[in-house]
Amino acid sequence: MLSTTVVHVCRHCGSERLRKNGHAINGAQRAKCLECGRTFILEPKGPRYREKTKARVLATCQDRMSTRGIRRTFGVCCQTLMKWVGEKIQGWPEFVDTLLPSQAGDVLALDELWSFVHSKAQEGWLWIALCRRTRQIVASTIADRSQEGAKSLREQVPPDYRRRATRSDFWLAYEAAFPARAHRFCGKEGGETNHAERCFGTVRARLSRLGRRTYSFSKRSRASP
Repeated sequence: MLSTTVVHVCRHCGSERLRKNGHAINGAQRAKCLECGRTFILEPKGPRYREKTKARVLATCQDRMSTRGIRRTFGVCCQTLMKWVGEKIQGWPEFVDTLLPSQAGDVLALDELWSFVHSKAQEGWLWIALCRRTRQIVASTIADRSQEGAKSLREQVPPDYRRRATRSDFWLAYEAAFPARAHRFCGKEGGETNHAERCFGTVRARLSRLGRRTYSFSKRSRASP
């Protein structure tokens, strides 16, 4: 009786120093390379998703369901899901091609949204510049909440919009990035930045990754009458 021995190697660096690293969601054995540290499936079962299933999964991404929720519901691993999303984004037009032309009198509302990556110790801020007339986000960047972050946002604003007036809250980082002749600080009661704040409110309500507890339930119980 003949027996065969299968020697697996890392598909990234070719090393044979592998160890088992649990199983994928479909039950396939995963391995980790001790040389490069990459993880992969030892014997991929090949594509098993129909185009109809793929379309349903991508449509679900637009609803308020997390990546892990999609994984549990459809049995699609996170890497495959991110690959599908990346392929779909590649077919979209360039960001600058979707912007409406700037007009005299346009005002940009500036605001920033807090989030974190993996843990709250690794926080990040999403800065946006939103045109109040068209309701379009004309520029965005992810940085810390310092003057460098405000300057990064300023650099992302298209040249056609850089000459327009800007409004923000009283965060002083904007003062170092936007010229004083066109920029003005204002409070929330003035309504100058309402559109940008409403945009972030909608994003938090639609994306579970950015959701706040106050959108889901009250933090304190109300006494019964």
